[in-house]
Amino acid sequence: MRLRSFAKAAAAVAVASVAVLGATITAGADEGSLDGGGSVGIGVGVTVSQPPDLYFEVDASAGITLTEGTPTATLRTWSGSIPQVAVYDTRDSWNPGVDYWCVMGSVDGIEKSTDGGVTFAPTTDVIPDWFGWTPVLTDDGGLPGLVFAGDEVVGTLDIPTIPGNNVGLGEKTYPYTGELLFASIDPENTSVADTTGDFLVDATLFLHAPKAVPRGDYSAVLTLSLFEE
Repeated sequence: MRLRSFAKAAAAVAVASVAVLGATITAGADEGSLDGGGSVGIGVGVTVSQPPDLYFEVDASAGITLTEGTPTATLRTWSGSIPQVAVYDTRDSWNPGVDYWCVMGSVDGIEKSTDGGVTFAPTTDVIPDWFGWTPVLTDDGGLPGLVFAGDEVVGTLDIPTIPGNNVGLGEKTYPYTGELLFASIDPENTSVADTTGDFLVDATLFLHAPKAVPRGDYSAVLTLSLFEE
């Protein structure tokens, strides 16, 4: 399965966008591939100014490849890695109650092509809440305990791996958009005197779909949003 990812920083921080998912689901209970590819050149104009105090970066140029794994009794499964997500916090002041942040993620905009990947239209053959992920903190910026990865989230067709986590990655509207990828804690709850640093997280993204899912070419959007508290 091939996922060309899309990332967006929203809310009070910044905005960045990358690509979109292309998927081909073939016939058979335990076989499938998701083919993507192609490239696009985009003219870019840049004004260099003072860097923001809090921002994040996602290198999605290589996209995400989801590889089909061993099916369960009722589900077909694919998994792969999202591009590494980096948060840079260079704020000078330490303000308890306002200096923490979080990165949330969701999947939406799923479409399907019926003509070999040329024309796509909205579909419910695959839904966002069948996606899940397992975040892993890979760099705490040298500040142990200040930053943590979100809990694993599994799809709504899955058995929970921790109580109540089979909610999927469909867009949530309150209190944040999506599910938690990683976050810093409120400085009020730590003895760390300096909360600035560079922080990295990876995650395994997976899709668990019914064995009867219709074959075809699919696309979707993965959105990542950075919120400042």
